[in-house]
Amino acid sequence: MSRGSGIIKKRILQTTANKAKENRLQKVKKLLQHFKADRVQKLLFMDKRIFTVEVTRNSQNHRQLLSPAARNSGKRRIRPMTLFPKSATVWGGIIATGKTPLDFINKGVEINAAYYQEKILRKTVLP
Repeated sequence: MSRGSGIIKKRILQTTANKAKENRLQKVKKLLQHFKADRVQKLLFMDKRIFTVEVTRNSQNHRQLLSPAARNSGKRRIRPMTLFPKSATVWGGIIATGKTPLDFINKGVEINAAYYQEKILRKTVLP
């Protein structure tokens, strides 16, 4: 193998088929027919998402090209591992007139109905 070439591993990505796009369009049209025009202005779509900040390592994807001396090194054989990677929980919403500001939720907070109403909805939506 020459110095400039290497082996790559193809990534698998999700694609949206035309049939799925058509299905989604039909559902949106039905949703708009269900709500009157003045009610659509008051409609709020919201979601929370957990983003992983620290990526878990997969030894199959992290390869090294080493010299023979480095290949036998003891340091090379040690791979640090974390059981719970660092992550951040983010809440956001979309309304007809725009979007709500992102709300970052502290780690370890249990999101129940009371927390959701007091800390997220009243703080973000009502003002």
